[in-house]
Amino acid sequence: MTTMKSQSNVKPVEWDILSSPTTVYYNYNIEEKQIDDGVIYEYDTDKMTQQEYIIFITERLNRQQEAIDALTLSSLGVK
Repeated sequence: MTTMKSQSNVKPVEWDILSSPTTVYYNYNIEEKQIDDGVIYEYDTDKMTQQEYIIFITERLNRQQEAIDALTLSSLGVK
């Protein structure tokens, strides 16, 4: 994964999974700035392969499932 600073006159989507068949772009820390000609957006972009994206999402889902399981067990009084 590569992280870079980006700038655009169009507000980026958070997760761009469609513009490239091989690359996924994660745009975050999006800031809207007024300039003489209108508005620009400055943001950070993580560029990753489709495989890196799948691993990232899988790990994120696993962490969320672990939290759900812990909350469920806690609400049932299971330690």
